[in-house]
Amino acid sequence: MSRRLLFGPIASEFAALNLRRPPPGADYRTFGLGKDADLPNPTDSIDALISHVPDGWRPDAVILYLPYTTIPPALWRTDLPLIAWAADWNLLWHAYRGLLRQCDLILTDGPGVESLTREGLTNVHSVNLFACQKAFISAFANEKVRDIDVLFVGNLRAAVQRERMPWLARLARLSARWQVRIETGVFGEAYRDLLHRSRIVFNRSIRGESNLRAFEAAAAGALLFQETECKD
Repeated sequence: MSRRLLFGPIASEFAALNLRRPPPGADYRTFGLGKDADLPNPTDSIDALISHVPDGWRPDAVILYLPYTTIPPALWRTDLPLIAWAADWNLLWHAYRGLLRQCDLILTDGPGVESLTREGLTNVHSVNLFACQKAFISAFANEKVRDIDVLFVGNLRAAVQRERMPWLARLARLSARWQVRIETGVFGEAYRDLLHRSRIVFNRSIRGESNLRAFEAAAAGALLFQETECKD
């Protein structure tokens, strides 16, 4: 019997980039803002929301997408089990300490399991919260000239990525001999183009997790350099 899951709140961009067919044994509906969600954000109750589903579909549990969103109050009042999708716990720690105690199951990365368990939270499980977005699956069909030897694209703010910055300084010193590119603020097709032109993609995660860059580099056919401390 498949599990019926209500997932959100999501924005249109998240749905367009990440949601594909549900995995075997799962059947989900999405809620949130924008035209790509199956249902709008609940206002009064879950029952009022799902009453608009034409086939009488009813969820077995609700997956709450917590990072950088506001959870509608109606969701905290439901009797359905709440599953927390707790990405970026290191940046959202103070909010999570309260919100996660209201959830029945917490999904986060490997380092997050250790930190949240020390905080006294239970039912914390390690999962890979990131995967290659579907835009990358077909983006690299046509081979391009790989004229970049080593590439890094990502956040360069020292307040957030303090441990990354010394590594990038070392990387920059290689530019006397190799074609090295260090970029920030590049997205969409321009970002995919850089990956496809690169032989090596350098990645330094923020928590020791498998982040989006790891999967995107592999999809582009580049050699991935990532720290050995990665736990997830």
